[in-house]
Amino acid sequence: MKKLKKVIETAIYCKNLETAVAFYTKILQLEPMLQDDRFCAFDVNSQSVFLLFRQGASVVPQNTPGGIIP
Repeated sequence: MKKLKKVIETAIYCKNLETAVAFYTKILQLEPMLQDDRFCAFDVNSQSVFLLFRQGASVVPQNTPGGIIP
């Protein structure tokens, strides 16, 4: 069996998005790449993306300039 070499994307759902963003920005010194009222995406060392989603906010498809995110 092959071993896992790296994780490209990780997502966490949180009740309070603002508090979670502040924590990861201050404690882990991550900088948001993209953010709105539903989620925040952090670049992790140009090798991975760490996503925070507001709990319950991603149950409805979102229209974006690049298309619909289910």
